[in-house]
Amino acid sequence: MIDYNGKVVLVSGGARGFGAEFARAFAAHGAAVVIGDVNNELGEKTAADIAASGASCHYVPLDVRSDSDWANITEFSSSECGGLDVVINNAGIEVSQRFVDVTVEASRNLFDINLLGVMLGIKHAFLAMSPGGSSGRGGAILNLASVAGVTSTPALAAYSASKAGVISLTKLAATEAGALDYGVRANCLCPSLFKTDMGNQLLDEFVDLGFGESVDNVQEDLIARIPIGRFGDLSDVVNAALYLCSDAASFINGASFPVDGGMSATGG
Repeated sequence: MIDYNGKVVLVSGGARGFGAEFARAFAAHGAAVVIGDVNNELGEKTAADIAASGASCHYVPLDVRSDSDWANITEFSSSECGGLDVVINNAGIEVSQRFVDVTVEASRNLFDINLLGVMLGIKHAFLAMSPGGSSGRGGAILNLASVAGVTSTPALAAYSASKAGVISLTKLAATEAGALDYGVRANCLCPSLFKTDMGNQLLDEFVDLGFGESVDNVQEDLIARIPIGRFGDLSDVVNAALYLCSDAASFINGASFPVDGGMSATGG
């Protein structure tokens, strides 16, 4: 059984969706969890709900675009929780636009959150985890990419580009950490569409943009691209994260791990 007792796990975007599920799962496996998010009310509630189960869970405000916010939350993890062993760069947004409707403002905001936010998360994970850092005992980084980073879906130009960038950053992080003897592994997950708030929003937007007659129609088209023939459960992504950040995956590094029912294997 995977055991995170004595480990400290930081989850960005941990107030809801994948992030909240990661926080609950790692806490249930013994970790002390630190949730970072821009939604203070929901973040505090999620942390309180997890702590009510007897686990150690804290909420710290985090705008992933802010260098100082990252410095603050990693320092909190090390000083108040006893170290930092896992950083999950989960925070991200989705924007659906046809190329002819792309706006500079929306695209820049998405890149700042989805790409710069991950880059800063890696930076501060390295600073804390590497020898001489505030934790200094190595660790694991898990970045949330997407099947959209390796396949082509209309209306997701900025989102797909950002997730392809996350895959590249993951490889670079693994390579640089090894070259500098940081003792830190970096991997990323590439999920397909899941029925989270963001996933449901995406289905509605596909219909609004003319890529399906109804949400049911869009869902049928997407499921037809998945060899397993269904959408994934949140537990599918959570279980992959628990494994990749554990000692059981100590020789897995720089990998892009699909959790997509085979969608990427078919070319999407």
